[in-house]
Parts: sequence; structure tokens; C-alpha cells
Amino acid sequence: MPSSKKTANGGGSIRKKTVMKNGKEYIYWEARVTVGADPMTGKQRQRSITGKTQQEVAQKLRQLTAEIDNGTYREPSKMTVGEWLNTWQEQYLNDLKPLTREMYVTAVLDILHRQRMDQEIWKCIAGKDWLNNGLVFTDELGGNLTPETVYKNFKKVAVEIGCENLHFHSLRHSYAVAALQSGDDIKTVQENLGHYTAAFTLDVYGHVTDKMRQDSANRMQQYIDILHDE
Repeated sequence: MPSSKKTANGGGSIRKKTVMKNGKEYIYWEARVTVGADPMTGKQRQRSITGKTQQEVAQKLRQLTAEIDNGTYREPSKMTVGEWLNTWQEQYLNDLKPLTREMYVTAVLDILHRQRMDQEIWKCIAGKDWLNNGLVFTDELGGNLTPETVYKNFKKVAVEIGCENLHFHSLRHSYAVAALQSGDDIKTVQENLGHYTAAFTLDVYGHVTDKMRQDSANRMQQYIDILHDE
């Protein structure tokens, strides 16, 4: 039977797992943790965390439970880059002038094209060691980019544009504020950010909606003043 260890905060259990593949025994560790309830059925939703060692899984589990506790946990998304590009063009570029819109889309497609060409070169070099997992942004072997690599390149761009003190998490805040100011409803923003409830999103970004309400009141007052003058 697989051994298990209950986490100190009761957020999940860590188990040692053994599987046979092609006649060879593989050992890994797994934890399962409740990440919330299905809004349609009310049933608990669980997520599985795996790793080569018990310590690795324990660290991942602590990080995940902390995100759940402070409301920043985001469900993994199966949306492809292509699907997101369609959403981006249909929902976020409509207010731009046609030339500006075309410039944005062309710039993004050029970046994706260069990434595809780089991957083709990496595939040739890696040969049978290439991990064909269908990801768009990968390392030279087709694997996931490490957080350190993403952060290092982000800071490089931040320095180049004169924002050396910018943090990666600031991008989420910038998106949320821009989305609300552009007219997105709080539920849509909550789902895109991956917050557990819309109430949490409203608590964090309530100052934005307060300003939006004040701006709306000012516009209404201006309209009433125009009617009065007529």
C-alpha cells in the first residue's frame, strides 16, 4: 500500500506511488488538495501535485495552499495561444484605430513566428531528446520554461523600457485595472485572474470601480447641464 503523510495544515496528503512502465519500476510522490467547489454541482474540486521527492511535493503543496488561502490561486487553463489571440482581438482591440490594431497583431504574430523558427532549430539539435508536448514557449529541449528564466527575461525587458523596479505580478494588476476601466464586468475579470470569488476581486480592485462610478456620475452631470442650458 502507498505510504502517506498528512500535511501540518490539513491541506492534503502526500503519498508515495509506484508504477510499472515497459517492465521498469518508477517511484514518485503525489499530493491531492481541495482547491474549491464546482459552482454548478457544489462538489469539491481536487488537484494532484507530483514530484520526484517527498520534499519537492511538500514545497509545491505549501505554495498551493498559501495561494488558495490568500485568494490568488488560479486554475490551470487549457486555452491555447491561438484561442487567446482570438479572444484578444475580438474583446480587447475593438476600441483601437484600424492601423494601431493591425500594428499590434502583426507584432505579436512576428514574435510567434520567430519562436516557431527557433523551435524548429532546437528540434533538429535535440533529435530524439525533444519533448514534443505542443507548447509554444519552451526551452531548447521542448520543456517548460523555468520561473527563473521567465523572470530574468521579464526584468531584462523592464530595464530596457525604463521600468527596472517593475515586478512580474504587477502585470496582473495592470490587466485588471485596464479591463475594468475598459468596461469588463467584475465576474469576467475574476475568472480571467483566477480568483476564487468575484467578491475577492471586488475587494482588491474596489478603488477602480469607485472611480468608474464617480466618472459615470460626472458624465451624467455634464449631460444634465447641457440639457439645462438648452
